[in-house]
Amino acid sequence: MGWLKRILGSSVGQKAIVGLTGVALVLYLIIHMVENLQVFGPNEGVGINAWANTLHALPFLPIIEFGLFAVFVIHIGLTIKLARDNRAARATRYQSHGTKRDAKVRVAQSRTMAFSGIVVLGFLFLHVWDFRLQHETITEGIGLAATIKSNLQVWWRAVIYLLGVSLITWHMAHGISSASRSFGVNHSKWTPVIVKGGTVVAVLIGLGFAAIPVWALLTR
Repeated sequence: MGWLKRILGSSVGQKAIVGLTGVALVLYLIIHMVENLQVFGPNEGVGINAWANTLHALPFLPIIEFGLFAVFVIHIGLTIKLARDNRAARATRYQSHGTKRDAKVRVAQSRTMAFSGIVVLGFLFLHVWDFRLQHETITEGIGLAATIKSNLQVWWRAVIYLLGVSLITWHMAHGISSASRSFGVNHSKWTPVIVKGGTVVAVLIGLGFAAIPVWALLTR
């Protein structure tokens, strides 16, 4: 197990973990977005209501939620640690890899990613509070679709949701390209493709989530 400890204790290993957890979170967001878009389905979102009932009936749902929360914490925690390490090593990077301005840009990007990760985690807590913790209301016949719509028809909730989605979109767009570098992908031809592809994926996910509060506000 010594080799595993050395890998996990190195910056390369930690960046790989950040990349892997980031990929896992992007996949989760895609699934979650597809699930949420069922609110636009027929019969007042019967699809998303059925999905919610099935999900809440799973006996191991708390284990899934704990695992997902752990992935978030590991991803954000290591991102913050790596940002601090980057700041501490700024002088070394400047001497070895380029100009002082380049080093400052990289440190600023790392800090911004760490800060945005913390804000995203706070937004997710609010999101869970609004929807997951209203399980009793949902099961009393109101339905998840109606709960989502009524919550997001409150303008300040919709604004917070849109701001959170915007930040998640930015974080993903930068994070997908960072993940590719963490996995050693640095190619003159394919790296730009990955960066552009990551941006497209992030924007599509962001638009999918953003469509819901916009729809809720327009149908008040």
